[in-house]
Amino acid sequence: SPLVINGLDEKRQFTTMFLNDIDADKREALDSRLSHIAQTDYIVTGKDANSRIKEIASEMNPNCHSLIFIDPYSTEFSWKSMETIININADIFFLYQTGQIARGVAVAKTPDSNIRNFFMDYRTALEVFERETEQNKSSALFDLYKSDVKTVRGPKTLMESIRIKGPRPFYYDMLFITRETRSKTPWF
Repeated sequence: SPLVINGLDEKRQFTTMFLNDIDADKREALDSRLSHIAQTDYIVTGKDANSRIKEIASEMNPNCHSLIFIDPYSTEFSWKSMETIININADIFFLYQTGQIARGVAVAKTPDSNIRNFFMDYRTALEVFERETEQNKSSALFDLYKSDVKTVRGPKTLMESIRIKGPRPFYYDMLFITRETRSKTPWF
């Protein structure tokens, strides 16, 4: 994604890319690639995303529009971090690990489990999980997450999701979150 953004024409140039990956090998590879071709200023860090997102939000110009891409391995990105992102003037791509999240709800035993911090209200997520049939659990939890995003972001929230299938049974949903503009967002 950063390589694609970096190659956009000058009219669509970003001022800064804030990149973060806790995996040192991936972070070094990204930095190495960008160091040779970067047309946009960038910062690569390796912190926990939940602590880094607060720093990034404070470094962003609140009067500018942003594009945010979040790709967690599973449920590491907390709801508090999502709320921070939702309240930024931005278009957001969020990769929701649909099948893994349902399995996480099923096995969450400890209070410090990531899944307990992933949803706006874990108890509601657990209720949804327990009342749904096995084949509907993943979709119902995803619908709950989307509903919570819309609740926090407001009534002008627009969302689309694309299911991305990998090797069976792996899949996830890419969620695009934006706001309706004064001109009714004709491009959407």
